[in-house]
Amino acid sequence: MTLVGAFTEARAAGDLDRMAALALAMPSEQRFGAHPGQLPALIHGGYRAAVEPGMRCRLAAALSRAWVYGGDAARGVEFAVEAVDLGERLGDSEILADALDAALVARWGPDDFSERLRLSARLADTAAHLGAVEPRWPRTCGG
Repeated sequence: MTLVGAFTEARAAGDLDRMAALALAMPSEQRFGAHPGQLPALIHGGYRAAVEPGMRCRLAAALSRAWVYGGDAARGVEFAVEAVDLGERLGDSEILADALDAALVARWGPDDFSERLRLSARLADTAAHLGAVEPRWPRTCGG
């Protein structure tokens, strides 16, 4: 079964936790530069349903990535900003690193160079002491 099919089943069953978990995985199957189709709408459904702040933060970051990967980075910026704000308030370095990575991806245009430098430095500082490998390996490099 596809992620979209599983998400649809979870939504029909009212399983908000499963919806959120599936929505988080959706950008990982998206091809960069390809029209995002229904993915942003589905991720947004999980994002709206999320109650737990850490999950909402991760879903805002995932939604930002879905827009960026689909070629509409401007739509992703507001979700990246929200993710960073939530990540900072939570005080969880791993969640904040994910949010900063999404914010970095959302500002990849030529006019965003100084913001990218600032975000890159924050991401490096935030991830420097994390034990998990994934948060230290930004998805901006094709991961």
